[in-house]
Amino acid sequence: MSISLENILGLKVKITNVLDNVTQGKVYSFNSSNNTITLIVSRKNKTHTFKIIKTSFIKHLELVGEKHNPSSFKKDQIKPSYVNIDRVQNRLHHSIEEAKSKEKLIGKNVTYEGQFIFDLINKTISDTRWKGKSIIVLDELEIAPPYQIKNVKPVPGKKDVKSKDLIEKIVHTAWNRLENERKGG
Repeated sequence: MSISLENILGLKVKITNVLDNVTQGKVYSFNSSNNTITLIVSRKNKTHTFKIIKTSFIKHLELVGEKHNPSSFKKDQIKPSYVNIDRVQNRLHHSIEEAKSKEKLIGKNVTYEGQFIFDLINKTISDTRWKGKSIIVLDELEIAPPYQIKNVKPVPGKKDVKSKDLIEKIVHTAWNRLENERKGG
């Protein structure tokens, strides 16, 4: 007996796909334009879990339980959940701000080594930023390309910089790690 998929909306079915995987659920919808059938496979905590199956992958479809008269079929409505628009907007704003702050940590047109050194310094000292291709640390030190220890210099106007030794150690460590990375170690 052949059954039109439009006539099984709301009925419980067991579908076996071409890989012999079995899925059981209630038919939520059938889309003839893209040949998919949507099943409600579970309901937990008042939320539904849906599974979408291409009809070309269906090996066998079997009705489970009582067969309903299609003319008396009454589709269960799924009520949409409440969405707090303010919360969504706050999350979106927060995500955008976070993305902008992460973008500031990525140097434009800098070498791999420069970005590596920047990231290593930024892990220790969060007040690190890019100024063109130079790294600025604590608004006191500037590390210009090629980012060697000899390129760690005070920002113009700063003379007594206490963090220079620490930054030079971090730059030295970074170059050691880069060298080990190149050697495969």
